[in-house]
Amino acid sequence: MIPIGRRQALSNLRAAVAAGRCAAVLGPQGSGRTSVLRAVVAGLVADGVDVDLLEGSDAEAAVPLAAFAPLVAAVGLRGADPLEVYTRLPGIVTAQRGIVAVDDADRLDRASLVLLGQISRVRARIVVTARELADLPRPARDPGPTGWHIETLGPLGADDLLSLAPDILGDELAAPSAAVLVTHARGNPGRAAEMLRAAAASAVRTDAGIELGPVRVSPRLRKLVAPELPDPGTGPRRLLDLLAVASALPVEVVDPAALGPAESDGFVEVSGPTVGLADPLLDDVLRASMSPQLHARYCGEAAALVGDRDGWEAGAVLLAARAGRRIDPAVALDAAGRALNAHAPDRALQLARFADPDLADTQLVLGAAHSEQGDHLAAAEALRSALVLAGDDRARVRVGQQVGLLHAVRRADPATAVEKVTRIAASVTDPSWRPVLAADLVKWRLMAGLPVDNIEVRPAAPQAAVRVNEAVIAAMISTTAGPLGETERHVASGLEALASTDIAPPFAGDLLRLSAYLSMAFGGNLAGAEEFALGYRDAAAHSADPALGMWEYGTAELALHTGRMAQADAMSARAIRHLAWRDFTGLRPAARALRAAVLARRGRITLARELAGQCAPEERVDPKVALHLARVEAERQLRHRDRQAAHETLRLAGEAAIAAHNVHLGVLALDEAGMVRPTEEVAAQLGAYSEVSDLYRLLARRARAVVERRLDVVTECAEELLAMGMVGRAAQAAANAAELAARSGAGEQSRKLRHRALAIASTTGSARWPASDEADALTGRELEIAELAARRVRSREIAESLGLSVRTVDNHLARIFRKLGVRGRDELPDALGPAASQGW
Repeated sequence: MIPIGRRQALSNLRAAVAAGRCAAVLGPQGSGRTSVLRAVVAGLVADGVDVDLLEGSDAEAAVPLAAFAPLVAAVGLRGADPLEVYTRLPGIVTAQRGIVAVDDADRLDRASLVLLGQISRVRARIVVTARELADLPRPARDPGPTGWHIETLGPLGADDLLSLAPDILGDELAAPSAAVLVTHARGNPGRAAEMLRAAAASAVRTDAGIELGPVRVSPRLRKLVAPELPDPGTGPRRLLDLLAVASALPVEVVDPAALGPAESDGFVEVSGPTVGLADPLLDDVLRASMSPQLHARYCGEAAALVGDRDGWEAGAVLLAARAGRRIDPAVALDAAGRALNAHAPDRALQLARFADPDLADTQLVLGAAHSEQGDHLAAAEALRSALVLAGDDRARVRVGQQVGLLHAVRRADPATAVEKVTRIAASVTDPSWRPVLAADLVKWRLMAGLPVDNIEVRPAAPQAAVRVNEAVIAAMISTTAGPLGETERHVASGLEALASTDIAPPFAGDLLRLSAYLSMAFGGNLAGAEEFALGYRDAAAHSADPALGMWEYGTAELALHTGRMAQADAMSARAIRHLAWRDFTGLRPAARALRAAVLARRGRITLARELAGQCAPEERVDPKVALHLARVEAERQLRHRDRQAAHETLRLAGEAAIAAHNVHLGVLALDEAGMVRPTEEVAAQLGAYSEVSDLYRLLARRARAVVERRLDVVTECAEELLAMGMVGRAAQAAANAAELAARSGAGEQSRKLRHRALAIASTTGSARWPASDEADALTGRELEIAELAARRVRSREIAESLGLSVRTVDNHLARIFRKLGVRGRDELPDALGPAASQGW
């Protein structure tokens, strides 16, 4: 299957070949160029075109034209001398054959490359793959007006690479393994696929997804990464081996005589004051060839190089430990804390073994690391010891933060977290430290369905840690029940204070950024919110940041409300996996419920109800969970055509969420109730929140207009919703307008509005909700053809540009006309309208 990131290249190549041009697919080994070539060939063969597929790897230096042997034999030139082949084969190919395809043209012998150039000069159609343009015959490098089409394959995105895992291993990857795959494959699908295949035998299935374990270096992976390395014993090779165990070294400790050649050959990169391996897979390749004794020796040498340098202490400690040397307990504890702050619990546990176990800080590191790894019993025991050993308020506060995280998030028991953290807060004697735990108590109380009005938050606390807490609390409240306009100020204040303290709620920065995202979304800046969240989500995927699941949940929630159900489907599935791996927000139950809601809206009601049934009673008190479960039940009721019951289910769920201080999510649920069945009651409820944001003002205006049957206003709201990015609601509003027009006897206007609703759904890839019995949205191919036809492009030209037959294009157009209710091409521009240019 061709990845999404390669489909445009495939379409371009098909169009070039259909137009009679020669074409080349360029890219490094493993970039997928062979897959793209074979997809082009398969499409040509399916259309009845004769294709001769040759392999450049068949070339042998001692046998000129060996790769062309099958074609030479096929045209009756077996046994002919090379000169006769040069003279006659190009003309025969042009007259009798269809297309010549050559994979790995860069591996052809020189005689074959010359022959390939001769064939292209007589206007025969050729499709080849190669590493770079210089590997192709001269006609490809000197293209004229009708010259070769060159398609260069760039790196694939993270989602394309991660989609290989279910195909090869049968499931999604756990977040750490996903990050290793994305960073180590460097956008190269061949490398990614080989990493997955090499790890298949030892891969472990967990609730958080498949864990690949250490990178396994197969012979093919070694060839893809480093077909040639410096000779053992040389200065450059010693430098590479040191970097393989140390990851990076200060430039000043490196031998310049070794650095120069290693850098010029592309093995290392210098970034400011440090030098590291240029390829993240190269360290695995190098370590795979080391004996344990050699590995320990290099670890010792690297530790000696960085041991007395500021900023390198943690790495030096770990390298010295791996070399078998004695470690200072105080240094080990400091390094363990740094590892924990960098979200590396495995490394933190390794280093904490060398620290003093009778120190509160040692037990705190152990408790936090065990908690992050999912070993709840070991975490609870270590945190109990840390609390007993804690000798001051600062230590008690840090223990309280981790105790709350363990019980509320890891054990999904926020009520116990509230009880224990409240007790720890009461034991803090210094009143300036006690509010540091307030932000956690707000979170755990909200999760447990408890009131937050009695939490102490002082408006002008002097400590930076307390200011962070105040900002986190205020931002969380404003994005659940308070004024959205205050969120930006709280987030900015919190991030500023966070830079001045090392004592703050765990993941405070992530929580502040999440509040900023929610404020943008609820405020109506949906495009900005989506860009913001996806940027952090991609960064988290590359680094296995614990915030990954949080951002996937956030993007899935937004996609559900905007109507982009395909994105909601993919992101909600990954959110469940990655929140099972790391969840500091307590979103895991909400992610399961969100996934159930998405499945229900996509018509998979049985699977949705099974997933909803996994939500425990104590989890259902979370308003987010309750709202999504209500959506599942409403879909069941809609399937039984009981719109009144579905309306009531959503209305009551929205009111309950508002009562539980989740105003913004509750308003969206009320709006959904009004979409199922417009009522005066819901319109009035939405109107009460119309001043909160531009989004709510628009939703209230649309709800009121539908109830009052104001056709012009509903029509305007459909376009405004589309411009805002609420594409699913825009399609539904256009459908509402069509119904109002039909009731008023305006049949022609009703027809145009129905087509408008369909066009919005088609051009934005959204799903109209509630579902209707009207025509399905246009498929991706139908939309592509419809947009070309609307611009007066003829069927033959469309066929050539898309690599299709004219008959196929005309069949598509017939279905398009039928779906859109138009009589021909002239009516397509009006039927599609401006939706296609919205970019959603």
